[in-house]
Amino acid sequence: MLGEQPFLEYEVCRTSVLDGWFLLHLPSRQANALLLDSLLMKKLLVLILASSSLSFADTKEEITQIRQHYNKIESAKGLKVTEIRTDEDFAPNLGSIKRYTNSAGIVVKQTTEWGGDHGGVSRTAYFLNGEIFFIFSSMSSWQFDPSSDPENPSTIETLREERHYYVDGKCIRALEKEGSSPDYEDALTQLKAQANKEVEDPQDASAHLKEAYAMLKISSRKELEAHMSL
Repeated sequence: MLGEQPFLEYEVCRTSVLDGWFLLHLPSRQANALLLDSLLMKKLLVLILASSSLSFADTKEEITQIRQHYNKIESAKGLKVTEIRTDEDFAPNLGSIKRYTNSAGIVVKQTTEWGGDHGGVSRTAYFLNGEIFFIFSSMSSWQFDPSSDPENPSTIETLREERHYYVDGKCIRALEKEGSSPDYEDALTQLKAQANKEVEDPQDASAHLKEAYAMLKISSRKELEAHMSL
């Protein structure tokens, strides 16, 4: 074609990919195309890294805001407290819902508790404009120690905490820690000494969120007992 620059039959192309530099001996057209692909790959990598940095910064800011909202609710004065409890005859699966509302009558905090023969759960959800932004869960359980004497078995106490951070119904961070011992006080000491561990893929985050919203709709003892019987 008139005006087209002639291509050499072969040329050495020195290019780069993620795993290092290498040399190719290719026809010039292929070398040019490969070099172009390499440049595009570099630009794409820069964009991915920049996007990841922005995402991390956004998440960090969201977590900071969640902590601020949490502290504001925890330090609030004059919140009205209402409670719904199961009947004593409903034992051993006893439960309760405790709600905290502000001066406008809006629920800002809800604690649900239920227990059975082998342990119990306390879960507190925090609300902003009707949306849950944080859930704190505290769980206790016990089981027989399989290594103990069957004639005189001992038990193992396990205490666990979970923290879930939410934005627009999506869990953006999850933390957990646990303490376990034959002695309850020792398990509690272990729990307090443990650092929170990041959970990469929290399987129970959406279930906790759904449960908290379901409990928010309950308005009577009868409804609570029916829900716990499911």
